[in-house]
Amino acid sequence: MNITKHARQRYVERIKGITDKLERDAYISINEEVIDSHINKMFQYAKHIYTGQIGTDKTTKKFYLNQDIAFVVSNDDAIVTIFRVDFAFPEKTKFNVINDLIEEILNGNIEVDGLKIEYDQNSKELDNELQINIQKIKQLKDEIILLEAKNDIIKSQKDIGLKEVQVVNSKIRGYAEQLFGNTSYKEDLSNWR
Repeated sequence: MNITKHARQRYVERIKGITDKLERDAYISINEEVIDSHINKMFQYAKHIYTGQIGTDKTTKKFYLNQDIAFVVSNDDAIVTIFRVDFAFPEKTKFNVINDLIEEILNGNIEVDGLKIEYDQNSKELDNELQINIQKIKQLKDEIILLEAKNDIIKSQKDIGLKEVQVVNSKIRGYAEQLFGNTSYKEDLSNWR
């Protein structure tokens, strides 16, 4: 397992208890191989607990735990930091809380796995139903387009019928003008006004 410089620093500070920066850096330069060996040995017995994003960190990390020592591992499998899980409780209470939280996380993971299986099964059925509805919508849109086209034809037929009536009325008026529009009737019209 790759170990970052930051993880070595946090190991020396948080596990070994050397918090003075100069003393810490000197200890690391002299004991780097021993530190890496000890970190790898502790990590070997660590249990994967969670994969995700914690706090403001927007990158997914893997979180492991060996008793109360936490290891944060990047996607490229490098240990990026190490710390002790501490709730400021007595040791027995602290480990009870840690174990309870681990149990809740593991039970939650089991529940999520079940929900994912159910989602995958339902998702396929819902995708099929969605495709059927999309096809029905397309058919209904096609029907609407057809009905609108038929309506346009009907309106045209109505317009043609009206035009035919107007043409015949115009023809009748023309004949009526010929028949009744002689000069005597025009004289009478001018006198009535």
